[in-house]
Amino acid sequence: MTNEGLSKWAAIAEIVSGIAVVISLLFILQELNNNTNAVQSATLQAAMDTSNAYLLMLIENPELLQLNEKGRQSYTSLTPEELMTYTMLTRNQWVRFQTNYSQWKRGVLDDEDWYFYEKIYCNVSSDEGFVLSWPLHRDFLRPDFVEYVESCEAY
Repeated sequence: MTNEGLSKWAAIAEIVSGIAVVISLLFILQELNNNTNAVQSATLQAAMDTSNAYLLMLIENPELLQLNEKGRQSYTSLTPEELMTYTMLTRNQWVRFQTNYSQWKRGVLDDEDWYFYEKIYCNVSSDEGFVLSWPLHRDFLRPDFVEYVESCEAY
């Protein structure tokens, strides 16, 4: 075979390998997108599961449910024992919200899903206990999350 023939075959091989690389990259991008969607779905499901578990715990325990409602409506009337329990209930909520915030900041929870959670804790001005108990929790949470929460007008 001549040098000219070999050059043509080399050019064809180079084009074919370039096309193969592009096809491989497209496949990898598709798989990456599928993986991202799966991770986001799993994250949202986990967030919903923890919220549902918290609500189910309250529903299954009428005393806790009653205490939660009392704390929300009349925080200052809680006894010291009730205050301790209510503080742990609200701490549980703040830790869950912080987890969701962290997932949103990392891009695992999308803006639409984050908006749902943001509405919950940024619009709590009618929830006396949640707002008044905030100072008991802020030092146990990440500084960036605390700053975000305190930028809400309720706090």
